[in-house]
Amino acid sequence: MSQDLIMRAEEATLNAWPAPSQILLDGWVLRFADGHTKRANSVNPIRAGVRRDLRDKVRACDALFLKNGIEPCFRLPPFAEAGVEDALDAEGYGPAHDVTRVVWRPLDATPGAWDADLVEGPPTDEWLDAKDRLQQDGPVEAAGRRRILQGAVLPGAFAGVRGEDGQLASLAYGAVSDGMLVLNMVVTDAAQRGRRLAERACGALLAWGQARGDVDGACLQVVAANDSGNALYRRLGFDTELYRYHYRTRPAAA
Repeated sequence: MSQDLIMRAEEATLNAWPAPSQILLDGWVLRFADGHTKRANSVNPIRAGVRRDLRDKVRACDALFLKNGIEPCFRLPPFAEAGVEDALDAEGYGPAHDVTRVVWRPLDATPGAWDADLVEGPPTDEWLDAKDRLQQDGPVEAAGRRRILQGAVLPGAFAGVRGEDGQLASLAYGAVSDGMLVLNMVVTDAAQRGRRLAERACGALLAWGQARGDVDGACLQVVAANDSGNALYRRLGFDTELYRYHYRTRPAAA
């Protein structure tokens, strides 16, 4: 697999789900979002550092996360610098969890026409309220998601498919970074699964990306153990796995 394509996808997925605050520390990107999602609240090694000892750098990350009331967390792709895992072992981090696949497909064609509501730009209040309802999130989680979306600067679109009662029953969000469409926040009403509503929502975003004329591929992140999610994305043409990453966390009280 092309290393250029892998790094494009890594950059695009980070850009498409922006943390409200982030800093750079000797080759690592530290992202802070008040604890809403591990992707936006983790250390992301992008390149090998040149200035600091690895264990010292891990401790510095721990201190920053704890200062901000967030459990220290590392997101580790296969291109993380050598020795990071050993440093995390030495600092009391737990084992790898939430192994996630980054999958890709070209956008030379889309899987057909899709009948979904689609809004470019900021999401509507109806879309945001539906996301809270379908995700069954409380006010803290809902507020965290809104802060992340308010910080988005990329071109984006929000798709929704309505159920028989007229309410939005399946949602998806897409953003374009450097010619790559990233799909995010796919969710479907648990009572209406099996009707391929999510397929329609994601398909609408794929069609939107292709129609822009400046997008040549699409990618997304899906937990490796999520059988239904992986099946959905295979139906949508995401047959190429670019890489996997996993998380390691250290409880704040440790």
